[in-house]
Amino acid sequence: MNHSLGFIIALQAERTSLTPLKLAHHAPRQLSSGHWVVLSGTGAWAAHRAARQLLEKGVTGLISWGSAGALTHTLQPGDLVLPERILGATGDLYHTESGWRSRLSDALATDLPLTGGLLIESLAVIATPADKQFLHATTTAVAVDMESAAIAAVARHAEIPFVAIRAIADTVHMTLPGSIRHAVDSDGRLRMPKLLSHAALHPGEWLALKRLGTAFRSAHQTLHTVSERARVEHFFFSGP
Repeated sequence: MNHSLGFIIALQAERTSLTPLKLAHHAPRQLSSGHWVVLSGTGAWAAHRAARQLLEKGVTGLISWGSAGALTHTLQPGDLVLPERILGATGDLYHTESGWRSRLSDALATDLPLTGGLLIESLAVIATPADKQFLHATTTAVAVDMESAAIAAVARHAEIPFVAIRAIADTVHMTLPGSIRHAVDSDGRLRMPKLLSHAALHPGEWLALKRLGTAFRSAHQTLHTVSERARVEHFFFSGP
């Protein structure tokens, strides 16, 4: 049986950690490996739509690929999160494919700071340290994103394996600048004119933007490392 994975990426800035291919939103592209990738944009509905598109291409496994926000003090920019469980905003709990996760963990743990645990879905950006700490205290989740639970739900319904591969791009201590929230559209595209105009009106955000940029580059490098190692070591489909 031929197996192909479907990778779902929310942000254009995350795309280059996996492939140099230019991607249009909700236009699946096949990689040279035979796997598929789609740029979804941000949020649960966009991720759900992208996952459904990949099922139509015949993929036999789904991967949520990208960055996440830390909810614990121990996670630093660039740390890799391979969650065992995903908690949706509606309370649904999803489990990631244990065989895939084990192989990833075994191969990467010596090279990258890596953690498991619970990843939680948020329907809106979690921007402040207080909000992040509250979310951890009430759920025990170690990290948060906006897409993985929706992808996990599609995988469960289709009865195919799923895993989330997420690198930390903002720590629990960081406040996401309003310039970023203002400038990223629903397709996950950073509109630089909007960012610059908003930041010009809020000059106190420049330092936070610089710190976030540095943290995001660390997350991007981690994802690139995972991508390179996956090509060599065949983490997927040597099991289920």
